[in-house]
Amino acid sequence: MPSRARAVEAGTSPISSRSRSDATTPGWSGRSTQERSRTPMSGAARRKRHSRSSGNSVMTPSASGKSGAHTRRGRMRYLLDTTVLIDHAIGWPEATEVVRELFSEPNDLLVCDAAVAEALSKGGDAEIKAIGALIAALEYVATHPDAARWAGESRRRLGRTSPRRLGDALIAGVAWFHDAVVVTRNPQDFEVQGVRVLGYG
Repeated sequence: MPSRARAVEAGTSPISSRSRSDATTPGWSGRSTQERSRTPMSGAARRKRHSRSSGNSVMTPSASGKSGAHTRRGRMRYLLDTTVLIDHAIGWPEATEVVRELFSEPNDLLVCDAAVAEALSKGGDAEIKAIGALIAALEYVATHPDAARWAGESRRRLGRTSPRRLGDALIAGVAWFHDAVVVTRNPQDFEVQGVRVLGYG
């Protein structure tokens, strides 16, 4: 595999506090948004519980000499999966909670082309508008050629040929390239590829 190019230090988009508030407030809800029965965990507790790495990694950040998902000044870098964009837009309580939590801390929050394309491929006008508002509040990163190669090798290693899984592989490749933690409702889809995840739901 070609050596990974140095990941660009990604920062959250410079948006106003009102824009950020609008982005993290679901525009439409097709599900009940009643409060959860259990007390919400703090950001540190949630990361401790859900952020994991797999022993089957194609190439983990530690193997490549990177410092993991930690960026400048101890910031954490997260890559939002398609599930977060959609679940947040429809008002899923667990998704809205994790989005609020991520924005409440000095994190670098990313979204990639594969997740954007998947999230905007279906849904009503209100849902698409809510998804777009959240996307606008994130730092957009395109799939680097090395990330695409990594995704292809991951699919080959796992014996996955279904086009349905291509998006997951590309998102995992972007997470690998940027040393980011994938935020997703389906952690098993990414853990098997060797990238760290922050699960919800």
